[in-house]
Amino acid sequence: MPVEQFSSNGELCLNYLSQLRGPPHGDVPQNVNFALKASVIRDFLESRSVDYQAKGLNATIPVTDLPGKVYGAVFPLQCIGTAEAKDSQSNAVSHAEPPTVEKRPGVLIAGYGSAESFQFVLLELENALTAYGVLIANRPSTIQPVTGDSVSIQNLLNVVQKQGSDSLLYVTVEHGWSNIHRARIQCFDAKGNLLWEEKSSSATTMATTEQGAARAVVEQLKKKLKARVGKPGLRLR
Repeated sequence: MPVEQFSSNGELCLNYLSQLRGPPHGDVPQNVNFALKASVIRDFLESRSVDYQAKGLNATIPVTDLPGKVYGAVFPLQCIGTAEAKDSQSNAVSHAEPPTVEKRPGVLIAGYGSAESFQFVLLELENALTAYGVLIANRPSTIQPVTGDSVSIQNLLNVVQKQGSDSLLYVTVEHGWSNIHRARIQCFDAKGNLLWEEKSSSATTMATTEQGAARAVVEQLKKKLKARVGKPGLRLR
């Protein structure tokens, strides 16, 4: 990558511009810094009734003193815009399309619940459906704390539509009193229509631990899902 020999890598001051100039060197500029005349800044401030200090504007400031004097007046600016592709042979520009989203047909499995129980239930269901021959649309990912509405049904349906999946399997796991677990699965098509729903609970089992309750609800769900394999919402590979 070419290096711009005379890049200031910082702010410009009018009485220092002449020292930044150098002989032609053929390098490709990588950045552009801007400086304004003092008169332009003065007129701008006065038009908005902003107080300012004008002492020493005509004095030459030593290079070593510049950073300390201009530090408080320097602010970063970031320009965010739509990328454009420019034809090097003409002045035409075209809108650059965003990267193509990888298509993931099948069922997207997602939801929320108490950390350890939810992860166990989710993995058991995904593994079971895979063994049943169902096409899974999930990408490899990690279980993360819920923030905002990122795992709402609407936002997950947007993911389903963008990646071309067939359906959403929305899993919720509730950790109730005395390690009683309740789980619910809602299956939506890509348009957001509820296709079917299944529920399970550890209340009627002998489970006395959190892990035992989670296993009890997931085993019930596996049996119910197996009966729906190949039907709407659970497409086979």
